[in-house]
Amino acid sequence: ARYEYESWGGSYVEDFLEVILGFGVLVCFGIVCPVLVVLALLMQTVEYRLLAYRMTWVTCRPFPNGSSGIDEWTKVLEVIIYVSMVINSLLVVATMRTSLDNMSRTMKFLFV
Repeated sequence: ARYEYESWGGSYVEDFLEVILGFGVLVCFGIVCPVLVVLALLMQTVEYRLLAYRMTWVTCRPFPNGSSGIDEWTKVLEVIIYVSMVINSLLVVATMRTSLDNMSRTMKFLFV
């Protein structure tokens, strides 16, 4: 199978998307159950190695093209990180037991 977009062999876009979606779920909701973060890290590592294996052995390693970095994916990662900061702070304020429990709902969200 060729290593190209929408093929059985996968592509750079699809492989990066899989890894970044896993990262996004991990950083957005890792605060809910911190024990699962270790398991998720292990699973992400296994997935990354499987993608590397598929790219080098199953699809016979595509021709390397020069690149200055991951360009557009950096912007996607920044958005995921900012969104996860908001989600994590809302989860802490809305669901976890803290000293903010005595405050009204509006004051809690103004605090965030």
